[in-house]
Amino acid sequence: MRTIRRCRPEDAAACAEIVRGAREHFDEHVAEEVRGAVASGEAAWVAMQGEHHLGFALVSRPLPRTAEIRYLAVVADSRGAGVGGELVEAVCAELVDDGVDLVLLHTLDVSVDYAPYERTRAFWRRHGFVRVAVIDPFPGWRPGNPAALFVRALRITGPKT
Repeated sequence: MRTIRRCRPEDAAACAEIVRGAREHFDEHVAEEVRGAVASGEAAWVAMQGEHHLGFALVSRPLPRTAEIRYLAVVADSRGAGVGGELVEAVCAELVDDGVDLVLLHTLDVSVDYAPYERTRAFWRRHGFVRVAVIDPFPGWRPGNPAALFVRALRITGPKT
């Protein structure tokens, strides 16, 4: 049975290995960034099958009512089996409980013809995320890699009366 739980510092190496196994999606430095973030206790969740790490999501909170999914990755042999979707939904449910209204993420824009990201963008759309902007150049990304900004509302917001 799969479980989703908050990451602990001892999950850091396994999360970094998941990134290393997805070279078609991540630059070389991302594995160490993820390892350091999980080891230091940044908000992250992991999908487990027994003692095996199947995937993880790393989330930041740029504003009190906003969260950003910085990274989400699943081991190659578990992709397409619902692990990523379970992670997204578990993370979003916990974020709602923590007062978050809006979740955002950045991924490679459709203007770049790269097959692995066609599947990535389709995944995010299936989970309620909508492409709302393109940022080029995106800070910290290599030139020529425009970022699509995707957002998902976790609850309806409006003016306070």
